[in-house]
Amino acid sequence: LLLITQNSCSSQKELKNNSKKTDSMKTFDINTYKDWEIDTYYSQSENDKFLKKGNDRIRIINYNGTIQVEKNDITTPYKYYYLYDSNTKLLKSFGVRYLLLGIGKWRYYDETGKLIKEIDTDLPYKFSISNLIEKFKIEYSLDLEDSKTVFRFNRYLEKEYLNIPIYEIGIDRGTISNIIEFYLVDGNNG
Repeated sequence: LLLITQNSCSSQKELKNNSKKTDSMKTFDINTYKDWEIDTYYSQSENDKFLKKGNDRIRIINYNGTIQVEKNDITTPYKYYYLYDSNTKLLKSFGVRYLLLGIGKWRYYDETGKLIKEIDTDLPYKFSISNLIEKFKIEYSLDLEDSKTVFRFNRYLEKEYLNIPIYEIGIDRGTISNIIEFYLVDGNNG
């Protein structure tokens, strides 16, 4: 672990397939949100809607033959992305973001709902994000799931010098002196 300190100021329902396919296809149904209220914090348009219910938030974007649904609970840094075909309402892709970083397996489907591609964004990181969250809670008394504290969260494969996967975290302690801490963590072993 390297520490550098510097001063500085679900929207789907199940549709059973009559074939012998074991999975069920996910489809978009706007009626899922009929009892949600409009989130007036955001500007609305016919093709870009923001809804809320308790701590849950939904953004529904109609664009270029697709319906994108972004779903999150405002008490967590996780956001779920669903992309549907506008005509068939079938799921085209699904993925999860932690803060702004894609995590886990992103899945892509063909026009019949069959899984055609899966990308595991966590593959090069033996030390998982949940391991990282736990490490920071125990060793630094920092909650990486608090988006008010974490202003930067990135990960990448450092190939030039160390040739390892790296997590890069920027923490704002919220102190009067505006001290910001940066952490670089080995993605193999923390």
